[in-house]
Formats: sequence, C-alpha cells, structure tokens
Amino acid sequence: MKLLQRFIPLVFILTTALSSFAGFAQSRNPEEVRAEYDQFLRRLGYEDYSAQIRGLLDSGKVTSEKQRKSLEYNQKRYEIINHSRELAVRLMIALEKIKDPKKRDLFIGRALELTARCIDLQPGNPEKEIPTEIKNLPAKQREAALKEHISHFIASKILQQTTEVTSNFIETLNGASSVESLAETLAKNQSWNPELETTAKEFWEIHKLVQEVVSFMWLDSTMGQTSFLGRALALSLRRYEFFHKDSKITLPLQKKLELRDLDLGNFVGTTLSIPDEFGRRQLFNVRTGDRVFERTRELEAAQITNGAIPHWGRVWFAAQRGLIGTFSAMFWPSGEMAAAKLSPGQMLRLKASSTHYGSYGVSHIGTAWVPEDPETGIKTTWALDIYPGGIRQVGIMDAFALPGIFMKIAFARDNPEKLWDLAHAQIEARKDHFSGRFAYEKDGYWEVLWNSDVKLLQDGGSSLLVKWPVMISREEFVKLHSIPRERAKEWYSQVMTRLTDHIRHFYLTQNGTEFSYGFSDKAGELYCASTYCVGMMQSSGVDPQLKKDQYNPVILTLAKVSRWKIFKNIKALEALHNLDIDQPRIVTPVGLAVADTIDKVNIVRFPTMTQEEQMASLTDPAKAPMNTSLFQRWQGILSILANRYPKTSSEIHPDEELIELVKRAMEGNSQMQIKSAHTLLSSGSHGLGRSALGRCVRLVRSLSLN
Repeated sequence: MKLLQRFIPLVFILTTALSSFAGFAQSRNPEEVRAEYDQFLRRLGYEDYSAQIRGLLDSGKVTSEKQRKSLEYNQKRYEIINHSRELAVRLMIALEKIKDPKKRDLFIGRALELTARCIDLQPGNPEKEIPTEIKNLPAKQREAALKEHISHFIASKILQQTTEVTSNFIETLNGASSVESLAETLAKNQSWNPELETTAKEFWEIHKLVQEVVSFMWLDSTMGQTSFLGRALALSLRRYEFFHKDSKITLPLQKKLELRDLDLGNFVGTTLSIPDEFGRRQLFNVRTGDRVFERTRELEAAQITNGAIPHWGRVWFAAQRGLIGTFSAMFWPSGEMAAAKLSPGQMLRLKASSTHYGSYGVSHIGTAWVPEDPETGIKTTWALDIYPGGIRQVGIMDAFALPGIFMKIAFARDNPEKLWDLAHAQIEARKDHFSGRFAYEKDGYWEVLWNSDVKLLQDGGSSLLVKWPVMISREEFVKLHSIPRERAKEWYSQVMTRLTDHIRHFYLTQNGTEFSYGFSDKAGELYCASTYCVGMMQSSGVDPQLKKDQYNPVILTLAKVSRWKIFKNIKALEALHNLDIDQPRIVTPVGLAVADTIDKVNIVRFPTMTQEEQMASLTDPAKAPMNTSLFQRWQGILSILANRYPKTSSEIHPDEELIELVKRAMEGNSQMQIKSAHTLLSSGSHGLGRSALGRCVRLVRSLSLN
C-alpha cells in the first residue's frame, strides 16, 4: 500500500508533464506556429532589415543622394533574409500539423534531405569552352557577344536550379502526389475549384521565393555565397527538436552534411569546424565581438598586408605570427585567374603565391556576432563587415572565408581586463586634459572621435572637415563604464553587444555606410578595419587601439616620390600617387589582430589548391532532384501557373527580364572590380572572383584582352 501511495504522485507528475507537452503540440494553430518560428529566426539574425530601411527612406529624412543609393541597394538585397525566413516558416507549419508519428518521421526525413541540399546549394562556373563563333569575332564585337552568351547561360542555370529546389520543397511540404494531382487536373482542363486554386497558388508562391533565393546566390557577388536558406531551415528544425524532444534531427543532419564535406556546427551552434593544411579539423568556439580575419589569394590582399603595418611597438609581435606581408608578394598575380590557359611564367608565380611565404598577413577583418534565442539557448554565428556594396551579415565559413579560395582564417579575442584597463586609461586621460576644444567632459565623455576628411566631396576642393560623432549618450556612457574591473567580463559583453548592434542597425539601416576603396575616412564611408574601430568608439566611447597603425615606410616613400613631376606619368606608381597619405589616421586588419588588448591570435591555414581545384570547389556538381518524376511534372505546369498568376509575379522574373538582370549585375560587378583594382591599398580584399558572377566577369575581360 505504501508503495502504491508513493507511485501515485509519480504517475500524476508524469501524466501532467505529458499532457502539458501534448497541449503544446496540439493547441497551436498555423498562425501561432508561424509567429513562433518567425520570431525565433528574427532573434537569430533573420531580422527584416529591408523594412527598417524602407521605413527610413519613406520618412523623407535621407537627404544625401549617396546615402540614399546605398540604402536602396541594401533594402533590395536584404530581402534575401525575408525570403529565407518565409520558406523556413512554411516548412515548420507543415511539420507541426502532422500528428501521426510515422508520417512525421517520413516528413522529417525529407526535410533533413532538403535542408542538407539547401546548405550545399551553390552556383556553377562559367562555361570554359567559349563558342568558336564568338572567339572569331572582331575584338569590338567579341565582348558584347560573350556577355550576351554568358547572360543566357546564367539565366538558364538560375531557372534550372529554381525548378529543382522548388520541386524538392513541394515534395517535402505536400508529397509527390500533390503535384501529380495538380498536373492531372490541369491536363484535363478542369475548372479551377477553390481547393485547386489554393494548392496552385501555394506552389507558385514557393516557386517565387525559391527563385529569389537562387537568383541572389548567383547575382550578388559579395553576399551570395552565404547559405541563408539552408541555415534558416537547420535552425528551425533544431528548435522543433528542442521542444518535441525528438532526437532524429541533429545527428542525421550532421551525417548528411558530412557526406558533402560540410559541418553542421558552422551553421547551428558556436563551434566552427575549420579544415587546415594538414587535413585535420580545427575547432574554434566563437563569441560575440571576436575579431575575425581572412587572407585571400588575390593580389590586392598581398598589397594590403605589406602596405600598412602596425605600430612599431607591435611589429615584432605581428612578424612572429606571420602577419606582416612580404614586399615581393605585392607583385605576384595571385588569386583565381579567368584565362583558360596560363603561361609558364604565370603558372610559376601563381604557385609561388600559394606558398607560406606568399601568404603572410591578414587582409580583411569582420566582427563575429553570435545571437542566441533565449527560449531554447540555440545560437548561430555571423560575420559583420563592410564590403563593396555596404555592410554585410554573412556566414563565417560559407562566405567570409571559404577554404581554397582563401588562404587562411584567424580569430583574435580581447582580454576583458586589458580592454577595461585601456578604456579607463583613455577616460582618465580625457578628464586630465579636459578642454572645450576637444569637447571632453569632466566625466571623460567625448562628443567627437576625429575629423573626417571630406575635401574630395566638397565643391571647389574645400577642405571642410566633418566630425564623426559619438553615438552613445552621456548617461549610457557613464553607466557602462561604471561597471567595476571585477566585472570586466560583464562590461566586455555589453561593449561587444553594443558594437554589433551598432554595425547591424546604424551603419546598415540608418546611415547607409558605404565601402571605402583605399584607406580613407570620408563622410559616410568606412573600410573593414575602420568599421570595427569607429564602430566601437561610436557605440561605447572606447578606442580599441593604444598604438596607432602606420604606412609601411617603403610604400609611404614611394607614394611621396610618385607625386614628383618627373614620376607622375609612371604607370606602376599610379595607384601610389592616388593614395591618401595625408589622412589623420589609418586602421589596419593586422593592427587589430595584434592590438595590446589581444592575448592570443588563432590562425588556421587552409589546404592549398590548384587553380582547377579552386574552380571545382565552387562548382555545383550535377545533383538529381529528390524526385525526378515530380521535377518533370513541375516543369510541365510552371508556364500554366505563370499565366494564371501574372499579377502576383512581381518578385519573379520572366526569362527576358532575368537575362537583363544578369547583364546589369555583371556590369555592376565589373565596375567594382575595376574600381578596386585602381586602388593599391584597398582596405579589404574584395574577393569578387570567388562568386560565380565575378568569375564570369573575369572570363569576359580575359577574352576581350586576348
């Protein structure tokens, strides 16, 4: 009897828990599910940045034409986050409807395969063999003909991949029979009853969303490598697993990705898995505020690593870690070459540029951002940086640094106590040097960081200077820096959260900050290293550098010599002549990697690759759709649906419009390459050749020069 008395409460507890869980699973309608997963993804980085920008533009507060264009560009391209979030939410609504365990398991199996394919989704390479009739054209006609040919090639690939991915989505969401039924109904010319209308419209909406995702992947040369859709699907499935205690998601998905030489930790969680040159996997746990660096194989990267160096007090520290570039590497034609054939000399120099000797230094910096969902504790990792086009929020291992195309990746983390000491030393120094001229206050608050040189933007060459303001209020400043040293980790966390929020919101959605070619700090323009430095100063009033960076004395001397009348016409010195050596301060990626507050720099050198291996690593191999029969059926009814819903197809591009869109994207990509090539010491390795669009542009340019 006593045993029974003890057992009854236990049964009651278990029954209550199970009933609560059952209530959780059954009480929610589709709109509740939509709201939950929508908010979940927004908390993990899938915010509607596009709407935020649109609201600012509609307010009429943007008066600068340059700022407006930058905001309009970001408003359009950040729709990719909305498209990806919507597709993931639709998948989860369908999954949450299923109550039968067997059907649910089948659905999850299809969803995992779909997710793995979407994470692995990537564009192909331009055709290596150019039609003979184009090669034989006169030089003036050849480039235009090749652009036309490649535009049709890219458009056809976008449409093909869209159809494949859409058919996979439809099979996962509705099963193959739904498309079969729709196709049979349409073939019999039956009337469009409400049920048929609902199904067809849902399929068409999915097709529109998928085409936007695929088009972005092909046509955005700076963010298109990020697997926005695959990451959103993986995060959503992980949330489902958490609440439903279903262990059939994470491990199976990890195994599917391993077959594709990918790691789930690079998309869900905070532990990145990084391949090194010895074929091992290095694990690195990422935190918000970590300084993330990369080094590409491109000529520009070699120029950056040698052209500007840290303060003399940190040069030895940097050199010991292989972070000072070699002078000779500045003249090697490194990186991905578009020419079908390379001369023996080019092959030799390309090989030399892939050696350890030719890969010293880091050429670009971003800020790690690790958002966390408070309900589940689920996290993911992003890199925030600035690139041609503006502020980027991209995946670290699928865009910021791709093994093969990049030579290495590095991470540096501040020691919270050291950074706290640096910040408070600065605050005390401002108190000691209180002066109205410097706009310091007795509490160490400052209002102006430094004067930004905007003389090139002024009519008549005016030397008017614009001030970079501090964006933290005095009250917030005092409260933040009142945190004692004993709680330096808490203080550090707040500083880094303020920094990442500042980059994501102020620079991206309010200021319309543009990428600056060359070390400069013109109004509304930043480069990669100054984005981190100015961002921290504006958001927390802390300068992360005690010792300021400098130009390499050799480069500085050559830049001055290039201004002499006798040397002005020497083409090799043209970029140096245009270098702004009079600006008050420069900030370099290497300088931020070896700052006084950094305890340790973790560097992983990627496996070396030949040119052919690099190209192959970025090629989407032939992948059969999940269901070939369904894919063919879907192909057959696409045109019918396109004619049925012409008014709802504003986001999807007809063939002719898509071709023109490709041409415009190629032209814009080409202009970015040319502009960056004209600046020797650009502040971030643009890496445009790593995208399919960039490789197409290089192919066009290489053929037009032959």
